Parts: sequence; C-alpha cells; structure tokens
Amino acid sequence: MRSGLIVFIHGLGGHPVTTWGRFPDLVREDPAFAKFDVWCYSFTTSVTRWPWSRRNPKIQDLAQALRSQFENRFQGQSEVTLVCHSLGGLIARRYLLDEVKSDRPLRVRNLLLYAVPNSGSGLANFVKELPLTWRHGQLGQLARDAGFLFDLNEEWARLGMSDRVRVKYVVALHDRVVDVTSARAFPGNPDVETVDHRGHRSLVKPESADDLSYLIFRNFMAVPRIPPAKDAVTKVAVTRFQSTGGDAENEIVANGVTERLINILANLDGVHAVPRVAMTRLGDRTPMEIAEEFNADYLVEGTFERFPGSDRCTIFVRLVKVGEERPEAVWSDRYERPWSDAQQVLVDVARKVARRIKRIVTQKELRRLEDAPVRPMA
Repeated sequence: MRSGLIVFIHGLGGHPVTTWGRFPDLVREDPAFAKFDVWCYSFTTSVTRWPWSRRNPKIQDLAQALRSQFENRFQGQSEVTLVCHSLGGLIARRYLLDEVKSDRPLRVRNLLLYAVPNSGSGLANFVKELPLTWRHGQLGQLARDAGFLFDLNEEWARLGMSDRVRVKYVVALHDRVVDVTSARAFPGNPDVETVDHRGHRSLVKPESADDLSYLIFRNFMAVPRIPPAKDAVTKVAVTRFQSTGGDAENEIVANGVTERLINILANLDGVHAVPRVAMTRLGDRTPMEIAEEFNADYLVEGTFERFPGSDRCTIFVRLVKVGEERPEAVWSDRYERPWSDAQQVLVDVARKVARRIKRIVTQKELRRLEDAPVRPMA
C-alpha cells in the first residue's frame, strides 16, 4: 500500500470507471504520482427511477458509506485526494463536513470539484417532476431550491472548510447540466479553473496528459500544502467596557460584562485572552497602550448601558486588529436586548470574534461556547 491515495467519485447516473475515460490511467502512468494508489468509488445511482425500482440512497448516506470505505479499506493512508464529478462533489463535501463535526482528524488534503452543482442544477428542477424520476431522492437534493444544498453551503462556510482542505473548482463552459455560476460555488471564488470546448461529461475524460482537464489536476497536486502552525497563539486583550449610563451600578455591571467575555473567549484553543486582573494594574491607559503592553494581536472594546427601571440593556462591541502601522477595525455590532439575554449576547460576541481571529474554529470549540453556563452577572 502506497502512502497516498487518489479517489475518483463519479456523478449522478455515472459509472465508477467509464465516467472518467482515461483519467485514472493517466494518473497511474504519471511518474509524479508513483507514491499514490488510485481507487474509484462506486455507489448506487441512476438518472431515472420507476415506482417499482429500488431507491437511490441520499447524499448523506453515500457520504457515510464513503467513510466506511476509508475506515476499512484504506486505514493506513493519511494523505487523500478526492477527484469528484457532479453529484460526487456533494458526496465528498458532505463527508468532509461530517468528519469535522465529529472532531475526527481529516485525512483528505486535496479536493477537486469538476462540474459540481454547488448551488444546484436547473435541469434537476425540471427532470425531478417527470414521471420517469418518481420520488428520486438524489435529483431532489440537486434542485436549486433544495434545503440540503442550503445547509451544506452554510456549514461549509461556518466551519471554514476552505482553510482545512485545498479545493479547486473546475468549470466547463459548454456544460448544459451545471451552469457556470453553480460550478464556481460563489462570486469571486479565486480557486476556479475554466475549460472551453468541454461539456458536463467530456470535462472529466481527458484524452492525454496534455489535456487541460488533466493539467489542472496535475498542477494543483504539484503545489505543496502548507500546514498551519501548530503552536500559533492569538493574543486578545478585552478592555474594560465603558458604562454610558453614568451611575455606579452600571459601572459595576460593565466590569462584570468585561470579565464574563474574557472567560468565554478563554474557551478557544490557540487563543490567549489576557486576564482582566493583569490589565487592571495598567490604570487609565488607552486601549491601544494596553494592547501594546501585552503585545496583543487583537483588541476588544465596547460600551454597556442598562436602562433604569427597565429590563433592557445595550451592548456595543468592536474588534480591532492591532497592526504594525495602524489599528484596523474588523468587526463591530450593537445589541439591544433584555438584560436576561445578556449572557447569550456575550456568547454570540465570542463566536463572531472567534471566526475573525482564527482561520479555523472547531466544532468542539463552538459547542463549548454555546454550552457556556448562563448565570446572572449582577
């Protein structure tokens, strides 16, 4: 068994071998991939379905089946590349999300998505209504209005998957099944390659090693993956929230808000929230002077007001990146909520701060933030 593994995942109604033409053989013949095994994943799928025919498994189930293949067939290979066509790309993306959400180490390093309907296919919307596709689960999940795709894309962005796996999106200009917008995934995507003179199926059938579809794969694989720094720690200084109410009670509660936010941020791995006790000794120094004193990467500052005789409060928060030349505000928000919701506001603030100061926030960390105990602050 070789150290690396390249897996080909076909699309709707496709075949594990014939879908790809010479693509797998070109990889096997290429000296650059001598250390890689090549395998084609096969799953149940068809374009049509009659009432008496068997159901096609949903994408979520096929993702779980893919995981079972990896766990039992390829236990010793930790550097995996997935080459996906159409529906196969959605299976791969669902598999990767499930791995991250389960806090399992990712074995996949590279993901190539050829003509994948990341935001659905208009053709699927049309075909799924025809009698010959009776209750076709896979077609329903490929439709533009599919809730599956909405959830998939939302989770992909929320969990920062593009920072965990190298991804290349490949578009065919003459694709009549998946349009360019859907194959690109989102506007301004910098990781897109475009191929002319190719349609939905011919895109993944390179005829030679000089074919553009193959060159995109080869060049993408040639770029080394840069691992994230293991010991990198982001230092955050939360300055004392200023009370805009002007009374002593508001001042006391503002201090409690500051301390609670520091404690919540401390739940993040790779983040050092400067303890409040360390900052109190600095007296009335400005926020930037405090950041400089502790060599902080980010500064969190804000204001708090609890209205007299009312259950409502206002919290304003701003996140500032401390640059070498000048500070840069990267996020701010204002909350006006019942005082009883103040703890949840701070959890929400911590979650949003986390996504801006860390390239990756694990599912376990998100749960720690969301499960932070709710108790009164004053």
